[in-house]
Formats: sequence, C-alpha cells, structure tokens
Amino acid sequence: EQSEVQLWWGTLDRSMLTLFESITGGLSWDEAVRPLHHHVSPVMAYVFCAYIAFCLFAVLNVVAASAALKRSVSEPYPSQRRWNKK
Repeated sequence: EQSEVQLWWGTLDRSMLTLFESITGGLSWDEAVRPLHHHVSPVMAYVFCAYIAFCLFAVLNVVAASAALKRSVSEPYPSQRRWNKK
C-alpha cells in the first residue's frame, strides 16, 4: 500500500526519523524495509540493510575498542609484570 511508503519515507524528516528508529530499536526493520522493497525498489531494501549493518558494526567496533582500551590501561603487559612485582 502506498500509504506505508508515505508513512515511513514520505519526507526527509520522516525518513531520517525512520532510520534513527530502526537502529535504536524504536521500529522493526521489517516494517520500514517492506514498503521500500515492494513499492520503491528492491535495491533500496538492500541499501537500507547495508545501512543497518554499517551502524551495528560501527557500534560494536566502538564498544570493543572501549573495552580493549580499558583493559589495556588497567593491566600491564605480561613482560612488565615480571619487572614490576609489588
């Protein structure tokens, strides 16, 4: 139905909100991608999925880097433990 396309993707503001809601869990990805696939173009559905994948991997990368940085600051290297016995 064309109204679904208008609902989720009708204006630039609404499209941005749909993208934000999709990555933050406020909207099911299927609800947002189905109108793109059926009424606009299947290619747009793939672009949407690539956007979601990119955002998820970016967040996972930041979380993993943060955890690694925290661990590296709190624990010395094994070679340093040998010399810094307390």
